[in-house]
Amino acid sequence: GKRCFSDAPALRPYGPGLLAYAEGFVPETSAPGAYDAFLDLQLPVASAIEKLEHTLKDYRWLDDASASLTLQAMLFNAEASPPLLGSMEVHFRFDRSGGLRHQVSVRTTAATTPGSGSIEGLLDYIWLGLVAVLVIRQVSRIIAWVTRPKSRVQAPMCSFFILVDWATVVGSVAMVVNFLLLAAETSYVVERVVALPPAPQGVGPTSEAIQQYHESWGAVLDLVLALTSWAEWNRMYLFWYTLLLTFQFLASFRSQPKLAQLGRVLTEAAEDLWHFIVFFLAIFLNFAFAGFMIFGAYIEGWSSAFQAMNTTLQIVMGFIDINEMYDVAPTSTILWFIGFAGSLI
Repeated sequence: GKRCFSDAPALRPYGPGLLAYAEGFVPETSAPGAYDAFLDLQLPVASAIEKLEHTLKDYRWLDDASASLTLQAMLFNAEASPPLLGSMEVHFRFDRSGGLRHQVSVRTTAATTPGSGSIEGLLDYIWLGLVAVLVIRQVSRIIAWVTRPKSRVQAPMCSFFILVDWATVVGSVAMVVNFLLLAAETSYVVERVVALPPAPQGVGPTSEAIQQYHESWGAVLDLVLALTSWAEWNRMYLFWYTLLLTFQFLASFRSQPKLAQLGRVLTEAAEDLWHFIVFFLAIFLNFAFAGFMIFGAYIEGWSSAFQAMNTTLQIVMGFIDINEMYDVAPTSTILWFIGFAGSLI
């Protein structure tokens, strides 16, 4: 009969792990269902091949019950400018239907922070000065609003650009705090990387020494993964912060007649722009999901709803692999492309 597998993570040792501690066959306490195996790059390659062939493979470290496989590696390049600390993850997901999905993720972050004498440091000080000016202006506005009742009518405290000013102030403070914490964490992680012990040498190192060595490397690897993920979210935060700065520029444009007139034109055209966006999305999403239905089972770029929307957006920008689509469904490809291009025109 057919074998059935539970979705619950495995929590018990198996194979060699039933008799004593065996790396890869005893579940991790910090991650239920995870069985970690280390391939030491400081040792000869033959030792890694021996572990793969005569331990993991012989005792079926990967079998029909395995849900996923994740390969993780820590990267450190001291010759780059600035030195780079990074992580690499290759994730394989095994579907019960027989499918195999993979994802490769490489993240890097600077292993040092800009010095106070560098150009980046000078720009940081200029930015802090501008933020201080903005804070002083907001505090002065509050004092004037409280002490002079007439100013409450002339300068209300709940206008759009005043809210943008406060959002910029709060976002700037959060950025400074995040930068200090990230810099401290980076220094700590680099110290841990430098202090990593060498691989146990000699004939027949004890299992306790090997386990302690792997635990130290595993802890540092987890720190590097968390740090690079933090740095990636920090870049995303900087993206949203630049949008706030864009609104700051729009606010300053109001003092220049020509730029203010252009801003009023865009404001008055906002209703028409929203109607165009709704109309465009209706056409875009219909053709994206139509492509998902036609090519999703054969082409990776169309294999999910989000990937179909991404591929359709690339086609709008002029990037299209028409030959791959044509090989799957010639007639449907011609009709889809003509209909989509005609709708956009």
